[in-house]
Amino acid sequence: RLIETLLRLRRRGRLLTVLCGMSWTLAGYAALFLVLVAALGWWGGSNLRAIGWAVVALGTIGLGTIALIVPLVHLSKPEAVARRIGRSFPALASDVLAASQLTSSDNAGSFAESLVVSHLKSVSETVSGLPKARIYSARSVIWPTVALAASLIAGGIIRTALPGLVETGLGSLWGDPKPPSDTAKLVPAKAPVVGDLTLSVPKLRGVTDR
Repeated sequence: RLIETLLRLRRRGRLLTVLCGMSWTLAGYAALFLVLVAALGWWGGSNLRAIGWAVVALGTIGLGTIALIVPLVHLSKPEAVARRIGRSFPALASDVLAASQLTSSDNAGSFAESLVVSHLKSVSETVSGLPKARIYSARSVIWPTVALAASLIAGGIIRTALPGLVETGLGSLWGDPKPPSDTAKLVPAKAPVVGDLTLSVPKLRGVTDR
């Protein structure tokens, strides 16, 4: 029963870890991508584009590793959930950790079976009655979600306020944008019509030619 309880808590922890990690990673990617588009729209150039994409890729991979991969690897350890319970409920730390080690260790036979069974039963009943929200709180998803929403909102604001900059930056992501074709050069200019113009000025009464 203790093992089942720990497994349920681990599944909850993994779900929240994935949500948090993906939100932080996407928020970081959105922010870096926005900076790259703005920089290309303002300065442009192949060197800036290569460096910008490298920063975006390395930053996203690094953030994903820190926020997602490392926590998942840590959570896969047998005693990770027990230690998490101990941090949330310090009074139970030693008992839960010892019970977790007994369930995953081959040395449990070196202890009296009755004592081991009694300890595991006691810890199992205690852990089953603990509020899961205090061990793996859903509130941990709030800040990553806020960061992701802020990145998307910032991108929308910049797109609305500086459409020309954003369009130029987006067009420069994979190569220098082609200048607009000069259609005026393709159409031969017509020569101005020049002719003899005769102006007749009527004479005014009372005015003599001089």
